[in-house]
Amino acid sequence: VVATEHLAHFNGSDRSLLSEGGRSIATAPIKTVFKRASIATCDAVIVPSERVTRFFRARYRLGEMRKIHAVPYGVPAQREAEPIPEEHIGQVLASGSIITQKGFDLLAEALLLAEVDWPLTILGEGPHRVGLEQQLGALNGSRVSMPGWQHDPLAWLDRSRVVCLPSRWETSPFAAIEAQLAARPVVAFAVDGLPEIVADGETGILVQPGDVPALARALDRLASDRAEAQRMGLAGRRRALALFGLEEMIDRTEAVYLEVIGG
Repeated sequence: VVATEHLAHFNGSDRSLLSEGGRSIATAPIKTVFKRASIATCDAVIVPSERVTRFFRARYRLGEMRKIHAVPYGVPAQREAEPIPEEHIGQVLASGSIITQKGFDLLAEALLLAEVDWPLTILGEGPHRVGLEQQLGALNGSRVSMPGWQHDPLAWLDRSRVVCLPSRWETSPFAAIEAQLAARPVVAFAVDGLPEIVADGETGILVQPGDVPALARALDRLASDRAEAQRMGLAGRRRALALFGLEEMIDRTEAVYLEVIGG
């Protein structure tokens, strides 16, 4: 039996993320016992990053249990990367469900603090869209575009200079890998598995979780400097090709199963 854990923690069960909507203190020990028991019934558990491995060991008191294996996600490189457009101020792109986890409200705060007038596009739909539009107010429609869910987000990537992931928690986001494959630098909060995908200062800029002014400064920096964005983007593509290939993910997943069968 091999289990794959995708989302290690979320605000419904972890009050350190957000106080709203969390389980009661009384149910937390029950969840811990249940999770420990479910892991005990498995021959192996696959998680998408080393940071999630450490989280599991600490949260569920698993020690150095060898059955937990970190297998990073793999994304196929479907094409060559398009060069970054040559506008004076580059486009910032963000995408995902418009929900609390994705932190678009924090990105909106950063936009209002920005000293550079970078345009922002947010792709996606979700229950908090109306609230986000209200937060952006008069900027929505001038500097901000929210075209909703898009069948082909790669076309939007091609028009962008930098990709922003303002997530409050994020196990190991495909969006960061896809941005790097497209040779676009990533600006994000350094949560969960993101520091394993984005090399801070090399393929993008990571800031402390929740530090909105630092997020604004990082976006100002890359939106106004095409040469630096291009340098980081190309480094990101090399990193994504080397570490997050689909074949490598398949090989490492298969190795876990072969180890279980052999054991």
